[in-house]
Amino acid sequence: MEMEAGGRCSRKGKSAGLSSLEVGATSEGRGPGPTAGDKEPPPPLPGAEGGGSDRISDLPDAVLGEIVSLLPTKQGARTQVLASRWRRLWRSAPLNLDCRPTVQALHFPKLQKLALKRVSISETSLHTLIAACPALECLLIYRSTGFRCVRINSSSIRSIAVEGFSYQGGLKFLELVVDNAPSLKSLLQLGSCDLLHISVISAPKLETLGYLSFCSSSRLVFDSTVIQGFEVDSFTTAVRTVKILAVDMNALSLDVVIDLMRCFPCLEKLYIQSIGPGKPNLWRRKHQNLIRSLDIRLKTVVWRRYRGIKSHVDFATFFLLNARVLELMTIEVDGKDYNEAFFAQQREMLQVDSRASRGARLRFTSDWSYHYIAHDLDLADPFERTQPPKADTNFMLCGNC
Repeated sequence: MEMEAGGRCSRKGKSAGLSSLEVGATSEGRGPGPTAGDKEPPPPLPGAEGGGSDRISDLPDAVLGEIVSLLPTKQGARTQVLASRWRRLWRSAPLNLDCRPTVQALHFPKLQKLALKRVSISETSLHTLIAACPALECLLIYRSTGFRCVRINSSSIRSIAVEGFSYQGGLKFLELVVDNAPSLKSLLQLGSCDLLHISVISAPKLETLGYLSFCSSSRLVFDSTVIQGFEVDSFTTAVRTVKILAVDMNALSLDVVIDLMRCFPCLEKLYIQSIGPGKPNLWRRKHQNLIRSLDIRLKTVVWRRYRGIKSHVDFATFFLLNARVLELMTIEVDGKDYNEAFFAQQREMLQVDSRASRGARLRFTSDWSYHYIAHDLDLADPFERTQPPKADTNFMLCGNC
């Protein structure tokens, strides 16, 4: 069962607990009612099934659904008596929860997905809503306001995704605290999460993390280990459960990535997006001692915006020459660089024949393979490509080819 919420300003300007929250519930069969006391609607009124002129029912379903969503929950439910068509509309239309008593009366025992998009909601009402979903597995908080802190205490939740919102008035989402989430596997920061402070106190199964971004001043804390933006600010405790990490950096920096690998020593998949040319990534002398002790467990590297310049080549060769269990490095290039001359040049510069993992493959593509913003919280790897690649956009380069 899935619920999606998208907030808009109430036309009556109400500001109690929940100013205006739309919640659209869909499921197999009938969706959950708004309150525990709701009963089956009475039979349709005489003549309601087309026994007279009814211009409203001539409107498209999308328009009628919008009308229902603008009504308070109780009045919206009453539209079911108009005709059988309205019963279907009520069950699929977003709910307008416009007062605190309504939120406190909610209970969704089977709800697994909750998405709050552009919602204005008080902190108390938000926590009440989350607590009303004991089977909740996926939570999305997208550009919502009216609360400062969200605390997660859930034995069922598996995925959390958040995106901050630059809002001039009212409370701004500034803190996410994962107090106790024994089933949590994915924690995603979508787009800009400026000033968002995320504390992970207990999430023993956390495997997927990202995006850590250069354009964000967010702060991520594991015990006493602190990551500011995408740089490790304080490192005392390694987080060994994280296996998938996505990083967005302007100036490509091998030093930053090495610090992150020390923080997440069991990392198996690394997604990188780099916009700028990058810093000098000389590593043979600088990290000579580290290479002997660092156990690089990476199996997959996906790199967007590779340009073949020296700093990029040095970055790539670090993994090709030192990652002993590497299976695939996907390098995404601009269309102008997707040609045989470029591939031949890169084969020599990247020292492919000397790679540490003899089974490693190097794939060039001009069809970018993952989305900058991952909204599908169901996926084990939300950054992995799900669409089939376009024809003639992939070239496999390996030492045995």
